[in-house]
Amino acid sequence: MKGLLSIGKVSKLKNVSIKSLRYYDEIGILKPAFINTETGYRYYLANQLFIIDAISLCLELGIPLKDLDSYLDKHGKLDLQRLLCDGKILAEDKIRKMGNCLEKIQLTLKNFEQDSVSRLKSEIYTKKMDARQVLCVPFDETTSSDHYGHKLLELFVTAQKNGLQAAYPSGILYQYKKNTLQKYVFIHVTGTCNTIDNILVIPKGNYFCIQNETHQIDIANSIFQEFCANKDTYCYIETDMINNQTSKKQNLIELQFLF
Repeated sequence: MKGLLSIGKVSKLKNVSIKSLRYYDEIGILKPAFINTETGYRYYLANQLFIIDAISLCLELGIPLKDLDSYLDKHGKLDLQRLLCDGKILAEDKIRKMGNCLEKIQLTLKNFEQDSVSRLKSEIYTKKMDARQVLCVPFDETTSSDHYGHKLLELFVTAQKNGLQAAYPSGILYQYKKNTLQKYVFIHVTGTCNTIDNILVIPKGNYFCIQNETHQIDIANSIFQEFCANKDTYCYIETDMINNQTSKKQNLIELQFLF
């Protein structure tokens, strides 16, 4: 019919089920402009579509649909301004409650992180280590500690080209110098080469160490906080452990801090 929209058309335009449109009719919040008495088909005017938007708003804000008829005047016209004002109050209340929930979640996460760090600190042990010669490449900020395989490949190729013997294990090095952090990926190497500059010597000494199955270097400052608090230059080394067949754990990663 000219100027009218079938219930199927309205359903597609507003992404609302035909069953819902029929329910809106039953509770009196959206009456069809015309009903074909022979077929029972419902038809709507285009200017009724905004009422469906208001209904969707009520659903999102938690306003019961049965209360929506209180926003209709005697002519069935929707007082949208009053509905929106009440909706604004409800939305602000929901935002406030969600803010409180977020604060509780953040506090719980903070406590969880503190408990995790406390647990890790109880597992710290000491180890005496010899000096280690390593070939390094900068570890860019966008690369995850779990995904640095392409950097290792670059290092092995560089070592081969310059006559160095690469050795396992490989690892990550975080070097702090006066609050400036530099990140590197490294491999152990033997031999000498005067044509490249990115060879470092990790000094021998006593190290605080801790093992885990995942990378911990990004929280190393929390784990070793009491040991590095008064230092302005220090470094962390994280390296894969050589498999120990007697160990039940596999793929362990050791985090080291020179003290």
